[in-house]
Amino acid sequence: MAGEDVKTGRVLRNRWTAGFGIAVTVIFLLAWLFMVVFEALDGEPLRVQNLLFMAVFFPFFWWFFLKVTFFTRVELTSDRVVVKNVFHRVDIPAREITAVNGKGRLRIETRGGQAFSCFNLDGSLLGRLTGHSTNQRCAREIEDFLAADKKAGHRSRREEIRTAPHLNLEFLLGAVLFGFVVPLLLNLLPA
Repeated sequence: MAGEDVKTGRVLRNRWTAGFGIAVTVIFLLAWLFMVVFEALDGEPLRVQNLLFMAVFFPFFWWFFLKVTFFTRVELTSDRVVVKNVFHRVDIPAREITAVNGKGRLRIETRGGQAFSCFNLDGSLLGRLTGHSTNQRCAREIEDFLAADKKAGHRSRREEIRTAPHLNLEFLLGAVLFGFVVPLLLNLLPA
């Protein structure tokens, strides 16, 4: 049966959008490193406003751009579908899902009449030209996951759908720390 080979812990996202987000972030990281090195080679003490700009603006940009392109996704866990959007996540028990549609945007419908979608898997012009193949692939994987969950017998009791913040603050704080430490270390090197 198709549902038997479905792996839990699976991450579903638009790979093209995620790859684009990573590529743009790497380009901005390299531009940032270029600025930091030239600031350190300047020979003058590091100005506080430059340090703050380099340590806050660029890391915030990296974080936000990755939030929109890479960190938004759908995860299939042991008996749940977790939709992670830009600033919140929705934890949906598999037994509560009644339908999944991948034509246009990926849409997950529940018993309570609610519908959820993932920002990374919204419809796009390129998606429309390719027949929404990414969203349809993700919908099929969710349907296979749901069939495997049903076969495993996890559908006995009702559970509530939970919503929580999804901020990736660890990444943001790490990026800001990186943004402070690298310029300070480069400024300490002898000229």
